[in-house]
Amino acid sequence: MPTMRMYWRPVLWVLAVIGALFVLGVVVFKLIALLIPVALIAAVVLIAVPYGVRKARDESKHS
Repeated sequence: MPTMRMYWRPVLWVLAVIGALFVLGVVVFKLIALLIPVALIAAVVLIAVPYGVRKARDESKHS
């Protein structure tokens, strides 16, 4: 007759895998949440600032 321990082993493995996937998901979510402001700042620095400088330079040439 199988013991109760034999039934619990796969259940514990499934719970461990679900827990590991949950922790991995939380870590990935936090990394994405941290990278969004960095990406926005980089977009402003790399796109908006050079555009503003170029626009100011073009306006100064025309006058």
